[in-house]
Amino acid sequence: NENLLFFVPEAVDNFGAALATGDFNGDGADDLATGIPYDNGLAGFELDNIGIAIVRYGVVGSGLETGLADTVLRGMTSPDAQDYFGTALAAGDFNGDGFDDLAVGEPGAGTDYHGEVHIFYGTASGIQVVAGHSFVQHPFLFSGSGFGSVLAAGNFNGDAFCDLAIAMPHGSVWDANVQGILVDVGAVMIVEGANEGLRPTESPAINYFSVNQWESQIPDFPEAGDQFGFALAVGNFNGDTQSIGNEVYDFDDLAIGIPGEDGVGAVLILYGSQWNLLFGSNAFLGEFDWGSLPEPGDYFG
Repeated sequence: NENLLFFVPEAVDNFGAALATGDFNGDGADDLATGIPYDNGLAGFELDNIGIAIVRYGVVGSGLETGLADTVLRGMTSPDAQDYFGTALAAGDFNGDGFDDLAVGEPGAGTDYHGEVHIFYGTASGIQVVAGHSFVQHPFLFSGSGFGSVLAAGNFNGDAFCDLAIAMPHGSVWDANVQGILVDVGAVMIVEGANEGLRPTESPAINYFSVNQWESQIPDFPEAGDQFGFALAVGNFNGDTQSIGNEVYDFDDLAIGIPGEDGVGAVLILYGSQWNLLFGSNAFLGEFDWGSLPEPGDYFG
Protein backbone atom coordinates (compact mmCIF):
# COMPACT_ATOMS: atom_id res chain seq x y z
CA ASN A 1 0.00 0.00 0.00
CA GLU A 2 2.23 2.75 -1.35
CA ASN A 3 2.22 6.48 -0.80
CA LEU A 4 0.93 7.61 -4.21
CA LEU A 5 1.36 11.31 -3.34
CA PHE A 6 -2.33 12.19 -3.59
CA PHE A 7 -3.49 8.85 -2.14
CA VAL A 8 -1.92 8.18 1.23
CA PRO A 9 -1.85 4.74 2.88
CA GLU A 10 -3.67 4.56 6.21
CA ALA A 11 -4.61 1.90 8.72
CA VAL A 12 -7.49 -0.37 7.68
CA ASP A 13 -7.34 0.57 3.97
CA ASN A 14 -7.68 -3.15 3.15
CA PHE A 15 -5.13 -3.04 0.34
CA GLY A 16 -5.48 -6.24 -1.68
CA ALA A 17 -9.08 -6.99 -0.69
CA ALA A 18 -9.69 -7.74 -4.38
CA LEU A 19 -7.34 -8.70 -7.21
CA ALA A 20 -7.74 -9.25 -10.96
CA THR A 21 -5.28 -9.94 -13.75
CA GLY A 22 -5.58 -9.02 -17.42
CA ASP A 23 -3.48 -7.68 -20.28
CA PHE A 24 -4.90 -4.17 -20.26
CA ASN A 25 -2.36 -2.74 -22.74
CA GLY A 26 -2.04 -5.78 -25.02
CA ASP A 27 1.74 -6.12 -24.75
CA GLY A 28 1.67 -9.85 -23.98
CA ALA A 29 2.36 -9.50 -20.23
CA ASP A 30 -0.49 -9.64 -17.75
CA ASP A 31 -1.11 -6.65 -15.50
CA LEU A 32 -2.38 -6.62 -11.90
CA ALA A 33 -5.35 -4.62 -10.60
CA THR A 34 -5.64 -4.25 -6.82
CA GLY A 35 -8.68 -3.06 -4.90
CA ILE A 36 -8.33 -0.84 -1.81
CA PRO A 37 -12.02 -0.49 -0.78
CA TYR A 38 -11.45 1.24 2.57
CA ASP A 39 -9.11 3.93 1.24
CA ASN A 40 -10.28 7.44 2.11
CA GLY A 41 -9.56 8.85 -1.34
CA LEU A 42 -7.86 11.99 -2.57
CA ALA A 43 -5.72 13.72 0.06
CA GLY A 44 -7.39 16.93 1.24
CA PHE A 45 -10.79 15.71 0.10
CA GLU A 46 -11.00 12.50 2.13
CA LEU A 47 -14.22 10.56 2.61
CA ASP A 48 -14.33 7.54 4.89
CA ASN A 49 -14.01 4.26 2.99
CA ILE A 50 -14.64 5.75 -0.45
CA GLY A 51 -12.20 3.25 -2.00
CA ILE A 52 -9.82 3.19 -4.96
CA ALA A 53 -8.14 0.61 -7.20
CA ILE A 54 -4.66 0.69 -8.71
CA VAL A 55 -3.13 -1.02 -11.74
CA ARG A 56 0.48 -2.17 -11.95
CA TYR A 57 1.63 -3.23 -15.42
CA GLY A 58 3.55 -6.35 -16.33
CA VAL A 59 6.70 -6.18 -18.42
CA VAL A 60 7.52 -9.00 -20.85
CA GLY A 61 10.46 -11.00 -19.54
CA SER A 62 10.77 -9.29 -16.15
CA GLY A 63 7.38 -9.34 -14.35
CA LEU A 64 5.48 -6.52 -12.70
CA GLU A 65 7.05 -3.08 -13.12
CA THR A 66 8.81 -1.50 -10.16
CA GLY A 67 8.33 2.00 -8.83
CA LEU A 68 5.05 3.62 -7.86
CA ALA A 69 1.92 2.40 -9.59
CA ASP A 70 0.90 5.30 -11.82
CA THR A 71 -2.70 4.27 -12.55
CA VAL A 72 -5.35 5.01 -9.91
CA LEU A 73 -9.01 4.27 -10.59
CA ARG A 74 -11.92 5.61 -8.57
CA GLY A 75 -15.63 6.23 -8.72
CA MET A 76 -16.35 9.53 -10.41
CA THR A 77 -20.11 9.93 -9.98
CA SER A 78 -21.03 11.77 -6.76
CA PRO A 79 -18.62 9.92 -4.45
CA ASP A 80 -19.77 9.42 -0.87
CA ALA A 81 -18.35 7.90 2.28
CA GLN A 82 -18.76 4.13 2.52
CA ASP A 83 -18.84 3.63 -1.28
CA TYR A 84 -16.23 0.83 -1.01
CA PHE A 85 -15.00 1.23 -4.60
CA GLY A 86 -12.72 -1.70 -5.40
CA THR A 87 -14.52 -4.30 -3.26
CA ALA A 88 -14.60 -6.66 -6.27
CA LEU A 89 -12.68 -6.75 -9.56
CA ALA A 90 -13.02 -8.81 -12.74
CA ALA A 91 -11.09 -8.62 -16.02
CA GLY A 92 -12.09 -9.67 -19.54
CA ASP A 93 -12.21 -8.36 -23.10
CA PHE A 94 -15.78 -7.08 -23.03
CA ASN A 95 -15.60 -5.22 -26.36
CA GLY A 96 -13.48 -7.75 -28.30
CA ASP A 97 -10.74 -5.32 -29.28
CA GLY A 98 -7.86 -7.49 -28.03
CA PHE A 99 -7.28 -5.47 -24.85
CA ASP A 100 -8.61 -6.74 -21.53
CA ASP A 101 -10.98 -4.45 -19.66
CA LEU A 102 -11.62 -4.11 -15.92
CA ALA A 103 -14.92 -4.18 -14.01
CA VAL A 104 -14.85 -2.58 -10.55
CA GLY A 105 -17.56 -3.08 -7.95
CA GLU A 106 -18.67 -0.21 -5.70
CA PRO A 107 -21.38 -1.81 -3.53
CA GLY A 108 -21.96 1.20 -1.26
CA ALA A 109 -22.46 3.76 -4.04
CA GLY A 110 -25.54 5.95 -4.12
CA THR A 111 -27.44 7.81 -1.43
CA ASP A 112 -29.45 4.66 -0.71
CA TYR A 113 -26.41 2.34 -1.00
CA HIS A 114 -27.81 0.66 -4.11
CA GLY A 115 -24.36 -0.17 -5.47
CA GLU A 116 -22.72 0.38 -8.84
CA VAL A 117 -20.27 -1.37 -11.19
CA HIS A 118 -17.88 0.59 -13.40
CA ILE A 119 -16.17 -0.64 -16.59
CA PHE A 120 -12.71 0.68 -17.44
CA TYR A 121 -11.61 -0.27 -20.97
CA GLY A 122 -8.12 -1.32 -21.99
CA THR A 123 -6.14 0.41 -24.75
CA ALA A 124 -2.66 0.22 -26.27
CA SER A 125 -1.55 2.84 -23.74
CA GLY A 126 -3.13 1.04 -20.78
CA ILE A 127 -6.39 1.07 -18.87
CA GLN A 128 -8.61 4.13 -19.24
CA VAL A 129 -8.76 6.08 -15.98
CA VAL A 130 -12.35 7.20 -16.53
CA ALA A 131 -15.06 4.56 -16.60
CA GLY A 132 -16.58 4.03 -20.03
CA HIS A 133 -19.80 2.49 -18.69
CA SER A 134 -21.48 2.13 -15.31
CA PHE A 135 -24.32 -0.04 -14.03
CA VAL A 136 -26.75 0.11 -11.14
CA GLN A 137 -28.56 -2.76 -9.48
CA HIS A 138 -31.53 -4.62 -10.89
CA PRO A 139 -34.65 -2.55 -10.12
CA PHE A 140 -36.54 -5.29 -8.27
CA LEU A 141 -34.14 -5.25 -5.32
CA PHE A 142 -34.10 -2.88 -2.36
CA SER A 143 -31.13 -0.73 -1.28
CA GLY A 144 -28.17 -2.31 0.47
CA SER A 145 -28.20 -5.31 -1.86
CA GLY A 146 -24.42 -5.54 -2.17
CA PHE A 147 -24.67 -5.00 -5.93
CA GLY A 148 -21.12 -5.22 -7.27
CA SER A 149 -19.67 -6.89 -4.18
CA VAL A 150 -19.02 -10.06 -6.24
CA LEU A 151 -17.97 -10.10 -9.93
CA ALA A 152 -16.91 -12.76 -12.44
CA ALA A 153 -16.08 -12.55 -16.15
CA GLY A 154 -16.59 -15.31 -18.70
CA ASN A 155 -17.69 -16.00 -22.27
CA PHE A 156 -21.04 -17.62 -21.58
CA ASN A 157 -22.35 -17.55 -25.18
CA GLY A 158 -19.13 -18.49 -26.99
CA ASP A 159 -18.78 -15.38 -29.12
CA ALA A 160 -15.88 -12.93 -29.49
CA PHE A 161 -16.80 -10.98 -26.36
CA CYS A 162 -16.42 -11.62 -22.66
CA ASP A 163 -19.56 -11.27 -20.50
CA LEU A 164 -19.87 -10.10 -16.90
CA ALA A 165 -21.72 -11.64 -13.95
CA ILE A 166 -22.62 -9.15 -11.20
CA ALA A 167 -23.90 -10.53 -7.89
CA MET A 168 -26.08 -8.79 -5.31
CA PRO A 169 -26.11 -11.39 -2.50
CA HIS A 170 -27.81 -9.17 0.07
CA GLY A 171 -30.68 -8.18 -2.18
CA SER A 172 -34.04 -8.06 -0.42
CA VAL A 173 -37.42 -8.32 -2.13
CA TRP A 174 -41.09 -7.89 -1.35
CA ASP A 175 -42.92 -11.21 -1.19
CA ALA A 176 -46.64 -10.82 -1.83
CA ASN A 177 -47.33 -14.30 -0.42
CA VAL A 178 -46.16 -13.38 3.06
CA GLN A 179 -46.84 -9.64 2.69
CA GLY A 180 -43.33 -8.84 3.84
CA ILE A 181 -39.73 -8.31 2.81
CA LEU A 182 -37.42 -11.27 2.36
CA VAL A 183 -33.91 -10.09 3.30
CA ASP A 184 -30.60 -11.37 1.94
CA VAL A 185 -32.26 -13.36 -0.85
CA GLY A 186 -29.83 -12.36 -3.59
CA ALA A 187 -29.65 -12.45 -7.39
CA VAL A 188 -27.07 -12.28 -10.20
CA MET A 189 -27.15 -10.00 -13.26
CA ILE A 190 -25.53 -11.19 -16.50
CA VAL A 191 -24.41 -8.48 -18.95
CA GLU A 192 -23.32 -9.59 -22.44
CA GLY A 193 -20.27 -8.13 -24.11
CA ALA A 194 -20.51 -6.48 -27.55
CA ASN A 195 -18.55 -4.23 -29.91
CA GLU A 196 -19.57 -1.28 -27.76
CA GLY A 197 -18.49 -3.08 -24.60
CA LEU A 198 -20.82 -3.52 -21.64
CA ARG A 199 -23.49 -0.95 -22.32
CA PRO A 200 -25.45 0.84 -19.59
CA THR A 201 -28.74 -0.71 -18.55
CA GLU A 202 -30.57 2.47 -19.55
CA SER A 203 -29.95 1.60 -23.21
CA PRO A 204 -32.83 -0.35 -24.81
CA ALA A 205 -30.39 -2.28 -26.99
CA ILE A 206 -28.50 -3.91 -24.12
CA ASN A 207 -28.63 -7.68 -23.71
CA TYR A 208 -28.77 -8.47 -20.00
CA PHE A 209 -30.83 -10.68 -17.73
CA SER A 210 -31.18 -11.66 -14.10
CA VAL A 211 -30.59 -15.09 -12.57
CA ASN A 212 -32.60 -15.72 -9.43
CA GLN A 213 -34.69 -18.40 -7.75
CA TRP A 214 -37.97 -16.90 -8.93
CA GLU A 215 -37.26 -18.27 -12.40
CA SER A 216 -39.26 -21.42 -13.09
CA GLN A 217 -36.28 -23.51 -14.25
CA ILE A 218 -33.94 -22.45 -11.43
CA PRO A 219 -34.02 -25.03 -8.60
CA ASP A 220 -35.64 -24.34 -5.22
CA PHE A 221 -37.20 -20.98 -4.41
CA PRO A 222 -36.08 -17.70 -2.79
CA GLU A 223 -35.85 -17.59 0.98
CA ALA A 224 -34.62 -14.99 3.43
CA GLY A 225 -30.94 -15.48 4.14
CA ASP A 226 -30.11 -17.53 1.03
CA GLN A 227 -27.52 -14.96 -0.17
CA PHE A 228 -27.74 -16.19 -3.75
CA GLY A 229 -24.55 -15.03 -5.50
CA PHE A 230 -22.36 -14.76 -2.39
CA ALA A 231 -19.56 -16.30 -4.49
CA LEU A 232 -19.10 -16.74 -8.25
CA ALA A 233 -16.68 -18.80 -10.34
CA VAL A 234 -16.36 -19.28 -14.10
CA GLY A 235 -14.99 -22.26 -16.03
CA ASN A 236 -15.79 -24.44 -19.03
CA PHE A 237 -16.75 -27.43 -16.89
CA ASN A 238 -18.00 -29.61 -19.76
CA GLY A 239 -15.42 -28.54 -22.36
CA ASP A 240 -17.88 -27.48 -25.08
CA THR A 241 -16.85 -24.97 -27.76
CA GLN A 242 -17.96 -23.40 -31.02
CA SER A 243 -16.04 -22.14 -34.05
CA ILE A 244 -16.57 -18.68 -35.51
CA GLY A 245 -14.42 -18.24 -38.61
CA ASN A 246 -10.95 -19.42 -37.69
CA GLU A 247 -11.46 -18.88 -33.97
CA VAL A 248 -12.68 -21.43 -31.42
CA TYR A 249 -14.49 -20.09 -28.36
CA ASP A 250 -15.43 -21.84 -25.13
CA PHE A 251 -18.94 -21.86 -23.74
CA ASP A 252 -18.06 -20.84 -20.20
CA ASP A 253 -20.26 -22.01 -17.33
CA LEU A 254 -21.11 -20.18 -14.10
CA ALA A 255 -21.02 -21.50 -10.53
CA ILE A 256 -23.17 -19.54 -8.08
CA GLY A 257 -22.72 -19.94 -4.32
CA ILE A 258 -25.87 -19.91 -2.15
CA PRO A 259 -24.40 -20.37 1.35
CA GLY A 260 -27.67 -19.77 3.21
CA GLU A 261 -29.75 -22.26 1.20
CA ASP A 262 -31.87 -24.25 3.69
CA GLY A 263 -29.44 -23.25 6.43
CA VAL A 264 -26.62 -25.42 5.05
CA GLY A 265 -25.69 -24.01 1.62
CA ALA A 266 -25.68 -25.07 -2.02
CA VAL A 267 -24.00 -24.36 -5.36
CA LEU A 268 -25.86 -23.82 -8.62
CA ILE A 269 -24.06 -24.55 -11.91
CA LEU A 270 -25.49 -22.98 -15.07
CA TYR A 271 -24.07 -24.18 -18.39
CA GLY A 272 -23.17 -21.85 -21.24
CA SER A 273 -24.51 -22.14 -24.78
CA GLN A 274 -24.94 -20.09 -27.96
CA TRP A 275 -28.02 -18.60 -26.23
CA ASN A 276 -25.95 -17.73 -23.12
CA LEU A 277 -26.53 -19.46 -19.76
CA LEU A 278 -29.28 -22.07 -19.84
CA PHE A 279 -31.58 -22.05 -16.81
CA GLY A 280 -32.92 -25.51 -17.67
CA SER A 281 -29.43 -26.99 -18.05
CA ASN A 282 -28.08 -26.88 -14.53
CA ALA A 283 -26.65 -28.80 -11.61
CA PHE A 284 -27.82 -27.98 -8.07
CA LEU A 285 -25.26 -29.39 -5.65
CA GLY A 286 -24.85 -29.63 -1.90
CA GLU A 287 -22.40 -31.25 0.47
CA PHE A 288 -24.27 -34.54 0.23
CA ASP A 289 -23.34 -34.76 -3.46
CA TRP A 290 -19.67 -34.99 -2.43
CA GLY A 291 -20.28 -37.56 0.28
CA SER A 292 -20.36 -35.16 3.22
CA LEU A 293 -23.19 -34.76 5.71
CA PRO A 294 -24.54 -31.20 5.70
CA GLU A 295 -25.06 -29.50 9.04
CA PRO A 296 -26.76 -26.18 9.92
CA GLY A 297 -24.38 -23.26 9.57
CA ASP A 298 -21.95 -24.96 7.16
CA TYR A 299 -22.39 -22.17 4.56
CA PHE A 300 -21.45 -24.51 1.71
CA GLY A 301 -20.77 -22.34 -1.36
